[in-house]
Amino acid sequence: MGGMAYVMDDDSTYLSDSSKITPLIPNSAGENLTAEEIEEDDWTYSYASGGVSVGDPSTSGGGYVGCASYLVTEGTWSYNTNSYNLMGAIYEDVCVNLSDDLESCGEMKEA
Repeated sequence: MGGMAYVMDDDSTYLSDSSKITPLIPNSAGENLTAEEIEEDDWTYSYASGGVSVGDPSTSGGGYVGCASYLVTEGTWSYNTNSYNLMGAIYEDVCVNLSDDLESCGEMKEA
């Protein structure tokens, strides 16, 4: 089996008990596949992102699985939030570095 799966119990039980694996079956070949280079005022970065919906999002058995990678190629980037395009819905200023109390965004990080 290739792809992504939900693994129950610990990190090795699934190796001998396949009932501990639930494959995440994509609803399509790929959604929101993006790769580009972006120049800001004093820094440049490249990013790649992609993901797929799985199951039925209108029930508790569905969701979205995705990944994004960022590479600063010139200058520096300070951040503690990011924006996401999730199947056409835009989520702006989502905290990616939570404070210790988990109530707000933490200190700025630099890349």
